Amino acid sequence: MLIKQAKENDLDLQIIGGDSVAGEEIVESGYADDLIVAEPAVDNPEEFAQRIHSISEYKDLQLSTPTPIGYDATRIIIEAMKKAGTESEALKNAIAETNYNGVSNKVITFDEQGDLEIARFKFQIVQNNKLVAIN
Repeated sequence: MLIKQAKENDLDLQIIGGDSVAGEEIVESGYADDLIVAEPAVDNPEEFAQRIHSISEYKDLQLSTPTPIGYDATRIIIEAMKKAGTESEALKNAIAETNYNGVSNKVITFDEQGDLEIARFKFQIVQNNKLVAIN
């Protein structure tokens, strides 16, 4: 782990990572203080977690920020495939026309390049083995 090696070797580095470094195993490792984490901002993550945990097979499943995003992405692709089939150009166009009420964001739409029209992020820093919001 780069973070551990940097601390053990007294490297004076500001390390910035994405949602992959936001998990408990890194945040609570004792090596992550001052790590900055940038990850997508997700609406209602607790409500989504409750919905997933209400399914008996998933009651102990650990969820992270990418979980509702992956759920929404899957639903968008399924809906686009229902509308357009699996031919790539038709599927791309159907996704571009998406106006989806998601769990990660209330409304998910795409611009003409296929990028999210609204992409929100939150920034946090690890302090004392906990993620703290950066305003």
